[in-house]
Amino acid sequence: MKVVFGKRAAAAAAPTPDADSVTRAIPKSLWEDSAVGDFLRSLGASPDGPTNVVQSQSEVQAQADHLAELSKQFVARWNARLPREVAPWAMVPYACWQGEHADFLLADLEMFPMDAWNTLLLPIDEEGALALELPRHPGVADAQHLANANSLVGELREEFARHHREASDNAASGDFSAIEGFDEVREHTRDNLKGMARGLAARIVGEAAVLRSRQMFFAEK
Repeated sequence: MKVVFGKRAAAAAAPTPDADSVTRAIPKSLWEDSAVGDFLRSLGASPDGPTNVVQSQSEVQAQADHLAELSKQFVARWNARLPREVAPWAMVPYACWQGEHADFLLADLEMFPMDAWNTLLLPIDEEGALALELPRHPGVADAQHLANANSLVGELREEFARHHREASDNAASGDFSAIEGFDEVREHTRDNLKGMARGLAARIVGEAAVLRSRQMFFAEK
C-alpha cells in the first residue's frame, strides 16, 4: 500500500485478500465454518462489517486526501483570525508514518498523521511566538524525535501483534474468546498512541505549550 500525504508517501504491506478480492481481518473461510461463524455473529459481527473489512489502498488514499484538505481549511480559518501565522506540527512525526510502522498505523489502527489528535498549531516566527505565547514551530522532526517516536510506536505495534496472534491462534484451535475483546484491544492501542503523541511533543515544546495549543485551537479543557 502506498498512501500519499501531500508529497509524502507511506509504504505498507498489503494484507492478503480473500477469494472474492475483499481483504478481511478474519478471513471469510473462518466465517463459513458453522461453529466459528455462529459465534462471531453472536457477537454482532459480520464478515463484511466495517470492523472486519480492511480498507483498500484507494479508500485509504481518499480518506488521507480528505483529512489533508480539512486540515488545510482548518489552519486557513485560524490564520484569517490571528495576528501572526501558525502552521500544523505533527506530534508523531510524518516520517514515522512512512516506514516500517505505516501498515500498523494506517491499516491496523486506521489513524492518520494529519488527524486533529496528532496536531499542534504553532507560530511560524518569533513575533507570533510572543503574540500567542507559544513556542515557535520546530520544523521537521529531528533525528532524536523521530527515533523516539519509532521506538515507542514499535512497542505498541509489538503488543498489538501479540494480541492479534493470540486471538488468531486461539480461534484456529476452537477458542474464540479472544476475538470478542479484540476491538477493545485496538481502541486501547489507539488511546495509547494518542497519549504517546502528547508525551513526545512535550519533550520538544514543553507540556505547557502542548496544553495551551490544544486548548487554544482545539478547545480542549
